[in-house]
Amino acid sequence: LVYMIEVPAGMRSLNLRSYGGSGNVSLYVAYDSVPTSTLYDRKSAKPGNSEAVVYTNPAAGTYYVRVVGEQAFANVSVLGLYQ
Repeated sequence: LVYMIEVPAGMRSLNLRSYGGSGNVSLYVAYDSVPTSTLYDRKSAKPGNSEAVVYTNPAAGTYYVRVVGEQAFANVSVLGLYQ
């Protein structure tokens, strides 16, 4: 699963999260390109589905988030917030 979020200029933070459901996922994030399991800018690394990747003073532009099942998963939600 791949999601994208457009971040405007001047934002102080970008918060990308997954939560809920069952199983185990990781988030792979890249700026201006779709991340893969080997090419990414940042990756979450916790067991379960409650994952987070946070940027401080993110560059304006497009961020892509790939949700990868480390184990089978279902009903996981993804949230992207900037401020």
